[in-house]
Amino acid sequence: MHKGCRFMTVVMIFTVHLAVAQATSKMKKDTYWSNTQKYGLGFKVGPTITIGSITNKADKELLSTLPKIGFNLSSELTMPLKGSYTFAAELGYQRGGRKMKITESGWVVDYDYNFITSAMALRKTIPIALREDLKGEIYFGVGPNVSWFIGPGRGKILTPNGGVSKFKIEYNNYDPDAWGDFTKYFVNDPNRLLFGLDLSIGGDAPLNLKQKLYGEVRFTWGHTNLGSNQTDTHLNILNFEDTMFVNLKTISFNLIYTYGFETRRNKKGGSTLNKSPQGRR
Repeated sequence: MHKGCRFMTVVMIFTVHLAVAQATSKMKKDTYWSNTQKYGLGFKVGPTITIGSITNKADKELLSTLPKIGFNLSSELTMPLKGSYTFAAELGYQRGGRKMKITESGWVVDYDYNFITSAMALRKTIPIALREDLKGEIYFGVGPNVSWFIGPGRGKILTPNGGVSKFKIEYNNYDPDAWGDFTKYFVNDPNRLLFGLDLSIGGDAPLNLKQKLYGEVRFTWGHTNLGSNQTDTHLNILNFEDTMFVNLKTISFNLIYTYGFETRRNKKGGSTLNKSPQGRR
């Protein structure tokens, strides 16, 4: 298993274990199970800025990286834990990619990738008073992030004299006869599952008792390279250079809307009222 995958598996297990321990401790503290459990359900949207980090020393002499603008959309479920901690889980879509500059020719290669993303976070919340009659909170979060390549992707080559050459990204086409098509970039055996670590800070502006609007800045520290020694790429254009020994570092600026709701649990024990026929007068 790739060392990045092993590291993120440990982070994921630790986050879930800590969240379960906090939730169990909170439940044990309740005298009755009739207390309601509060949740938050919402959605998140925001722009992203991604930088590709080249991990192969030889490739750094041939290529450099530039910022890539994208966006993300996702749903979010939050659950309060013991004390001032909250557990958050997300599932969504991200349109991102990377930009690479070929040192010798000056060409800029702009890649558009599509991802299905999932994330978990343990958040530490700190209450603040926005006004005397209005209270909010800020939070700091940490947790694992997992992205899955979905395709096809797209890209384009921008030359210093203003030329543009567009291509499609096609995955796992092993037919050598197809590789001569200069309108397609063939990527075989990439790492489709990418692991990363999310670090976030955010704050809310309550709309009413149940609805909140959050602002969040998040840094996703990608660990997994886009490819490995088994990855094979083909683009039939002279002087084209690329590397798949790149992991993605992303900053996102998110707006999050949540709606709070409650689920009622059954009581932990029977009624204290005497309902037997002998007890009635």
